[in-house]
Amino acid sequence: MSLVEAAALGMLIEAEGTVVRTALDRVKPHWEISFCNSDLELISMALRLTQVGRVYLKKPSPGGIRSNYLMWTWGCYAQANIEDLARQISPYCMKARRILASL
Repeated sequence: MSLVEAAALGMLIEAEGTVVRTALDRVKPHWEISFCNSDLELISMALRLTQVGRVYLKKPSPGGIRSNYLMWTWGCYAQANIEDLARQISPYCMKARRILASL
């Protein structure tokens, strides 16, 4: 990934994404990176740049606040991919620096 691409992805994750440490396995917790957006082009850009992760559609709940919006989510859940991704985007994303600090 080029520096410009890493900056664009880092900006997306910093602005609209989440970086969380999950403890599903209490012996070895792992990190997850994801972001949601109604613009499918931003989601597909993340998938093209990283070539990892998965994309899925969050269907709106009937009668909810955003019942007419389709929200797409890109997420990266494999630990090896997350560590590599965090190294690439850390100059542009403070959330990714939390991952590197825990390694």
